[in-house]
Amino acid sequence: MDITLYTHMKQIHYFHTCNYQMEYIGNRRHAEHGVYMDKQYLETFIAVATTGSFSKAAELQHITQPAVSKRIANLEQTTNCQLIDRIGKHATPTHSGQVLLGYAGQLLEIMQDCETALQNMNTQIEGSLRLGVSHHIGLHRLPATLKVFSRQHPNVELKLSFTDSSEIQDMVQTGAIELGLATLPDSLPNNIEQTMIWQDPLNFFVSGDHPLAKLSNQRQLDLTELAEFPALLPKPNNETRTLIQNLFEENQITLNQSIETNALETIRMMTSIGLGWSVLPRTMIQKELKGLNVRAPKLARQLGLIYHCSRTLSNAASAFITCLKQTK
Repeated sequence: MDITLYTHMKQIHYFHTCNYQMEYIGNRRHAEHGVYMDKQYLETFIAVATTGSFSKAAELQHITQPAVSKRIANLEQTTNCQLIDRIGKHATPTHSGQVLLGYAGQLLEIMQDCETALQNMNTQIEGSLRLGVSHHIGLHRLPATLKVFSRQHPNVELKLSFTDSSEIQDMVQTGAIELGLATLPDSLPNNIEQTMIWQDPLNFFVSGDHPLAKLSNQRQLDLTELAEFPALLPKPNNETRTLIQNLFEENQITLNQSIETNALETIRMMTSIGLGWSVLPRTMIQKELKGLNVRAPKLARQLGLIYHCSRTLSNAASAFITCLKQTK
C-alpha cells in the first residue's frame, strides 16, 4: 500500500469514506455512541466562523441562509455544544466553536486527501471536479477548454461555481473547490499555489460619442484629463480596480468614481452608452467602444489557476490542468 495513503488511513481510522463523516469520542453523554461530523457541516461552520455572517457563509457555500442555519444547528446538536453566538446579524464562535475551528480545517484536509488518494489508486479519470471560475474567464477564456475536456473525459462530472476572483481564493482555502480560475493577485497565502495561464491586456475605453473620444483622435491624453470625467470601474476589492487605482495614485491624481460593479459586462454596457470611461480587457472590444490613446504605462492583468498546495489533486484535476494548458 502507498505510504501516503497508509498514513492518511491511520490518521482517520474513524473516517467513513463513503459518507464523508468523521467520528470522534465527545463528552461523557456521547462517549458510548460517538459523535459524527459531516463534511458539509464543517465547511459551513468554517464559513460562518471566518466571515462572521450567516448570509456571507451562504454566498460562499452557494446555499440558502436557512440551509446554513440548519447545518449549524445540526452540528451543534451533534456535538452537544453551542458553537456560534448570534448577536444581531453578527455570528461569533463561542469558546467551543473556537476549539472546533482549530481542528476543522485539518479534518477537512484529511477527509479530502483520503478521498483523493483512494480515487487516484484507480487510473481512470472519473468522478466529480469542483471548479471556481470568474465570470470573465467563464465567458471569454474557458469555453474551448470545457468543450475539449468534456469530450476527452465524459466520466468526469464538472461542478462549476461562477463568482468573483476574491471569493474563489476563499473557496480554495476552505476546500469548497479543488481548482480556481481567477484574476491572480500580487500575493497569495503560502498554502495557495498559482499558475499564470493568460496575460490579459487592458485598454482605456469610452463610447464613440464621448468627449474624450474626439480629444483622443487629435492627441495623446493625460490621466488628469480622464480624471475630469466619471470612471466606471470594479469595486475596491477587485484586482483590476487595484491596478487602475495604483496608476492614478502614483501620479497623485484622484479618480472621479461614478459607478462601481465587479461585473465587467455591465461596465462595458454602461461605457458603450456614454456614462463614463472604463478600463476593460481587449477581449471585450465592441464596435460601440472607442479605445483611448492615453499617456500611461500599458496595463495588463494575469489570469490563471489557483489551488491548495497542501491537498492532493485528483486525477480529474490533473487532467483538467493539462487540457487547460493545451487549449489556452
